[in-house]
Amino acid sequence: MQRMKISRLAATGIEGWNDWAAGLADRATVFHGGPKSGKSTLAQLAAQLLYGKPAGAWRREFAQTTPLVEGSLAVDDRQGRFVLRRVRDGSPSGQLTVAAADGSTVGSATIDSLLGHASPRLLAQLYAADFAAGPRVEELFAPEFARQFNALLHQQVEPAAAGDAGNSSSTSDRQRGQVHSGAFASNKRQLDALVARRDDLAAQLEQALSGRRQHSGDLQRQLAELEAKLDARRQRRSGLLAERQRLQAELAGLTARLRYFDLEAATRRISPGEHDKLQQQLEQLDGEIGRCRQTLAQLQEREAVVRRGLAEVHSDGAAHDADCLADQRATLGVIERLLDDLDAETAQLARAVESDVAPAADAHARLSPVADMLRQQVYALCGQITEQERAVRRHHLQAEARQLTRAQTDLSEQLEQLLAQRQAATHRLRLESHPTVLYPDAPADDHCRCEHHGRFVVESEAMLLGRGDRARGEQDARRGAADLQQQIDSLGREIAELDRLLDEGQRQWNQWQRSRAGLTDSDAIARLKAEIEDVEARIDRQLACGCDRAAPPAADGWRASDILAQLTDGRLVQIRGPRGEQPGEVVDHAGRRRSLEQLTPSERDQAYLAVTLALIASHAAAGAALPLVLDEPFLRQDPADAAAMVGVLANFAAAGRQVVIFTEDGEAARRFQSLGVTTLDVQQQRSRKTTPEPTPVVAPTGEEVSTTRIVRETVAQGSPQLRVTGSWSTDLDPAVFYLTEDAPIDEFPVLGESTARTFGRLEIRTVGDLLQADPQQVAARLDRAEVTAAVVALWQTHMRLMCFVPGVSLNDAQLLATCGVATPGELADVDVDAFAAAVAEFLASPRGGRFAGAAKRYSRSQFHTWSRAAADNRQRWRQSPAGLAWKRYRHAAPRIRSFGRRDSEARSRDRGASARTERSSSRRSSGSSRQRSQRSSRQRRAVRFFLQTSSPVVDAPSIGEKTAALLADVGIRTVSDLLACDAESTAEELSQRRITGEVIQSWQQQARLVCRIPELRGYGAQLLVACGYTEPTQIAGADADELAETIAEYCETKEGERILRGSDTPSVEKIAQWIEHAHQHRSLEDAA
Repeated sequence: MQRMKISRLAATGIEGWNDWAAGLADRATVFHGGPKSGKSTLAQLAAQLLYGKPAGAWRREFAQTTPLVEGSLAVDDRQGRFVLRRVRDGSPSGQLTVAAADGSTVGSATIDSLLGHASPRLLAQLYAADFAAGPRVEELFAPEFARQFNALLHQQVEPAAAGDAGNSSSTSDRQRGQVHSGAFASNKRQLDALVARRDDLAAQLEQALSGRRQHSGDLQRQLAELEAKLDARRQRRSGLLAERQRLQAELAGLTARLRYFDLEAATRRISPGEHDKLQQQLEQLDGEIGRCRQTLAQLQEREAVVRRGLAEVHSDGAAHDADCLADQRATLGVIERLLDDLDAETAQLARAVESDVAPAADAHARLSPVADMLRQQVYALCGQITEQERAVRRHHLQAEARQLTRAQTDLSEQLEQLLAQRQAATHRLRLESHPTVLYPDAPADDHCRCEHHGRFVVESEAMLLGRGDRARGEQDARRGAADLQQQIDSLGREIAELDRLLDEGQRQWNQWQRSRAGLTDSDAIARLKAEIEDVEARIDRQLACGCDRAAPPAADGWRASDILAQLTDGRLVQIRGPRGEQPGEVVDHAGRRRSLEQLTPSERDQAYLAVTLALIASHAAAGAALPLVLDEPFLRQDPADAAAMVGVLANFAAAGRQVVIFTEDGEAARRFQSLGVTTLDVQQQRSRKTTPEPTPVVAPTGEEVSTTRIVRETVAQGSPQLRVTGSWSTDLDPAVFYLTEDAPIDEFPVLGESTARTFGRLEIRTVGDLLQADPQQVAARLDRAEVTAAVVALWQTHMRLMCFVPGVSLNDAQLLATCGVATPGELADVDVDAFAAAVAEFLASPRGGRFAGAAKRYSRSQFHTWSRAAADNRQRWRQSPAGLAWKRYRHAAPRIRSFGRRDSEARSRDRGASARTERSSSRRSSGSSRQRSQRSSRQRRAVRFFLQTSSPVVDAPSIGEKTAALLADVGIRTVSDLLACDAESTAEELSQRRITGEVIQSWQQQARLVCRIPELRGYGAQLLVACGYTEPTQIAGADADELAETIAEYCETKEGERILRGSDTPSVEKIAQWIEHAHQHRSLEDAA
């Protein structure tokens, strides 16, 4: 028995293949990959090496194949191991060679033996099927193919026939053809009887299958429900995995930051035990200090009361104590004399009373002055006594004041001692959080020659240890790391639970799938199949030669009709080849006959695969087992039919046959994997080559707003290097301009070492000179094929962002320009959230790979910082010569896209949409509350979207039926496929002169606008993109009158008339509606 199997497939050397190799299983091997992953290239390589089958005319016409890839196959045969190789020799198909692994000689007989003495042309038609090319089952029913295949079967059965293999194939074919014709003519009646018997048996088989078909339908519905549930869980699991990956990345950043703190903590100034003692001592000192301050406050309050009392006793300016005593003594003397006078008068009055003499009339006059004087002296004595009391009180208060002063002095000294002790303890505690490592200063200008000194000081996270909020930063980082770890653990438990549910569901799915596949394997059905096979074998003998030659061995139950019934879930139950003038046909479950031409594309693929598998099974039963290579067999199948096809191919391979499948269908690959079939992802196994990222080119800045200056040093044979020089600022985020208008042009070395010399001949010596120049004139005067006006405009875009937005380096400017920002004004008006999402999408794409090393830098906070900085410098940009020049030349600028651009800024420099956005933004900043209320009412209004990412690509703007057919041929069938494709490579695959990479990019931008902006039709998106408005935020910020004027000018051109197709130019009111609806734009994720 001839048995050949592939053990290894390898591709090398060109178009992204870097010594790629994969081992193949003995039975089924599935290669899975997305568009442009190279799976079809591998399929064509295997088909050509095994059977000499080159790329089909269809693929060559539409450029589906990449340039010829060199590769090899290692095959095992009973004669040993052989290596089949293809190398490039300048011819379209390359040179094919065969070598034995043991170094033995390989001749034509060995090659003939590997293929079982069969014609490579015949085997290529049978064993290498490219379903993307639309294979025709009629070719397998062709008389010539049937004659050659029947001859091959008998050649395998009869050894004698193998001995005659060296005879002329053309002579043998003619003889067999004559025998076949004669046998058919002489046995026509017998053949008709056999066909009638076969039809009767097929009807019985259909009746036996009718009861099982209903059960199969029930199982199919259950499988569909289970698959929907499993898909929902897989989507949930994918979302959880993405979230966990995001959290792990964030945790990794915090862990790296904590590592700095841990490394610095290894050299702590105090031990942990001493820390606790100091903390306790601080608490005790704080208590004593509090009590001391409280007592001191009470003493101060009492002293204030005493001072007020002293002020009161001195308030009337009383005399001294000695004077007070003298006055009292004099007062007593006066009182004594007055008392004497009073006594005399009293005695006189008394004598008058005794003598009964009437008192003198002047007695009252004499006594009243004495009484008044006496009262006066008493009151004076009272005042003197009061003054004496004050003096005594003053003495007491002064004594108390002196005592309070001494007490306060003692307490102040004690408080100072306590404060000094606390300060010492606090200082020792502060040493724990104070960094113990030394931190570098800014490099000294004209002294430091370190290559990365300045960049390290500005950007390194190690400098975080020297910041004033280091302790708080460490605490926040540790707390954040703990929270993230808890979230990751929670997600891990949820993912584990989903995995358990998915495993249970997958086991149930496999059980139901096996039950459904076994519905046609009962004994009664097997007997009917065997009898039908016997009848068909007799028919084959009659067709082959009409003689009594031995019939080919049975095909082990693999009849074409049975296979077709399994592939179509019983919709088609029988396939019949042509008989005489009657063409081939199929019979459905209702007994209706349909010609092969009436089959749908998916049914034609199913019929082709059914006949192919039946013929291969017959060939294998005759003693030959060769590998079957299938490219995209699921291309035209719906999910249910694809699932059935997976089961059939898996069972076919399980019978010991090697099947190699190349497919883009991820669901089919998953089903194969669930059945234990070896599944390989082509894209993951291909090595990727990365392009080194250029170092930012920077120039000194003349701005006085910054205390940091960036200059560039050019190292011989190297790229520009950065240094930070000048005075150093303690600000955490100093304003840094990487380029200035007065910087020499060689600080932006776009032409290498000859930049200054080349531009010098054009009188362009500074960056400002180039910014103020007309791109078209510069390109014309440079007269270089690689430097077009578009390239010059791109240089200017990078320069103006670096010159007028602080903190934007060359790499940053390239990224901003790629994602749709051309001026500082556009950056100031950007929607930060939407822009961050767009940048993240770009970084995840293949073209964003060159920025992968700096992906962490491009965060939402960074874009917010740049946007604010651009707003602060907007006026300077508008009034600068560069800004005025940009306004002057923007209408004449070529319609270009920045290198690597996919999503935005198709023609913003053509029509000056960005400039008008800047002018209108200042007017919008002073808008009334009425405008805000209108916007909120717009958001509440129900709107319609006329395009989804899941829509057919023919529904996208600018895409007609013919273009959609061309795109479908290269795998672009939906709007999502169009948005995800690479414009340049897709244009190369299409090989259509009118469909360039720029055209495809404009299609992508138009489709993106219709998907995101409600109530926007395709023609509106075409006009907006043509006028440079490629993002909803641009349109939302535009002025209706200015935009209408721009669109009206464009509609007067031939391109504009072609878009309108005789319709009127959109009115200002219509364009105002576009602007209004642009405020309600959605994300692309919501457009799915």
